[in-house]
Amino acid sequence: MTRFFLLLNKASPLSLTTAGWASPCDNGTYFIDHILLGGAARNWLQPQSLRVMTYKAENGTPTLSDHCAVSVRLTP
Repeated sequence: MTRFFLLLNKASPLSLTTAGWASPCDNGTYFIDHILLGGAARNWLQPQSLRVMTYKAENGTPTLSDHCAVSVRLTP
């Protein structure tokens, strides 16, 4: 993700909505899935709105796989 993000960011400034957060999936590692915002949408992000969908397996571990769906709220 890093090289690709830097290449895209060089072409047009982007906001990485998962930056600074650890994923609750796969034992709290970095996110695998991301939401990138560019252009006017960079200003639409509602602060602290990042949400991660987890799944509580029968053994109690909150994980579905190493990918967990992420969402943010945007206000145009």
